[in-house]
Amino acid sequence: MRVGRLSYEEIKTIVVAFSFTAFLLTFPNFGPVAIEIVKEKGLNGLEFFTQYLLSHMFGIGVASLTLDRVRRRIALSKIIAIMLIVFSVASYFYPFSICLVGFFLGFTVVIMGSLLSRCVRPWMRGKILAAGAAMANVYLIAVGHSTWTSFKLLFLGIFPLLFFFLLSEIEFDFVEERRINIEFVKFALPVMVFYVLSGIMYGKMEPVFLEEGIKTHVLFYAVAILVAGHIYDAFGRRPVSIFGIFLIAIAFASFPISHLASAYLIQSSYAFIDIFAMLVWADLSYYGSEAKQYGLGVFFIVFAIFVGFVVSQTVSIGYLLIEVILIMLLFSSILIVSAKEPMKSPEEYMEWARKFAR
Repeated sequence: MRVGRLSYEEIKTIVVAFSFTAFLLTFPNFGPVAIEIVKEKGLNGLEFFTQYLLSHMFGIGVASLTLDRVRRRIALSKIIAIMLIVFSVASYFYPFSICLVGFFLGFTVVIMGSLLSRCVRPWMRGKILAAGAAMANVYLIAVGHSTWTSFKLLFLGIFPLLFFFLLSEIEFDFVEERRINIEFVKFALPVMVFYVLSGIMYGKMEPVFLEEGIKTHVLFYAVAILVAGHIYDAFGRRPVSIFGIFLIAIAFASFPISHLASAYLIQSSYAFIDIFAMLVWADLSYYGSEAKQYGLGVFFIVFAIFVGFVVSQTVSIGYLLIEVILIMLLFSSILIVSAKEPMKSPEEYMEWARKFAR
């Protein structure tokens, strides 16, 4: 059933994208809630976020192996939301609980990916994900301006999870499908390169920006991701990914010259690559193996961020490193250009849907 141009399933997917992204940005993924808890409790920030990233990868891996057999995924997401709320509160008193937050959040992102793949039309995926992510970033602005203590702030962080309980069920047919799209490799390597670089950015460049008082506004990213989502649907996957790679290449090249320009270029590149990297796995998925394909894709994203963050603790950004980075980005662009464009047109979608019509 449709409401205007959107089906009910697509509206539900927007809600899931908002809830997941808002919680992710405000709390565990270097969000203001987690940072305040680390400061107030005097925790080792590197250790705290390393525990989160490793457990998040583990959760994504388990979810990718099991979720294709689960028919009632909205019901499962509600159970997981309860677990996330409980362990998020527990992490304030017992910081090691962040591992359980990361683990269960891994299931949530794979559920979102399977919804994007099975329930959202290919030429709407960019706009659907961008809408949820943009709303989540606006929510992040509100949380960031709060003057509450870290414990009260925690409840603002977990509030978006309550939206899961407003959703009705979507039945997933189980199909005995084990294939992984071979084109995955051509997209996975460029995505890993980008997110390794983003991990370096978090570890090396972000502190420099903060020291100089350079802080790009979250609203800038929210607008940029809406633009990226529209381009993704209208013009295809390659233009979005290559433009994002082009922006981050300029950002790294300009870092020794202008930190302000570099900061805004990085923010822009994130909008384009985030849209591409969080959707291309849904585009590549075969019917019945959406969770497996999407889980594998986002596993590599989180792994790459972790590697980049660790590398950033041992290297300095100089001209030699920038030259290596630019060569890696050029190689990534060549791989993407050589890859087959995933299904995106209404005609391709109808042909795909007829194969699985009852």
